[in-house]
Amino acid sequence: MSKKNQSKQKLIVESHAASLLESQKKIRKIYPYEIISGEGWGFFMNPETKQIVKITLGKQIMRASEQPDSKGRHLVIAENQYILVPKELIIDIGYN
Repeated sequence: MSKKNQSKQKLIVESHAASLLESQKKIRKIYPYEIISGEGWGFFMNPETKQIVKITLGKQIMRASEQPDSKGRHLVIAENQYILVPKELIIDIGYN
């Protein structure tokens, strides 16, 4: 990948992460308890650090964005960090 393409891609990722983090501040809806489906480990992008992080699947999460991004991922808080999770992997387990 050329330096120009890397620079362009980096700018897109930074802009996207900033808009997702900004949308987190505007949440007004209370979501029911949710988990990331599966068992074992999953790997998700942390938009703050721009790194892939290892997360335990089946753990409770807290949604931090009302709308998914252009790739269908929601910003959620899991294991004390922000991650992007595809909406297909988020399971609603209701209110306790």
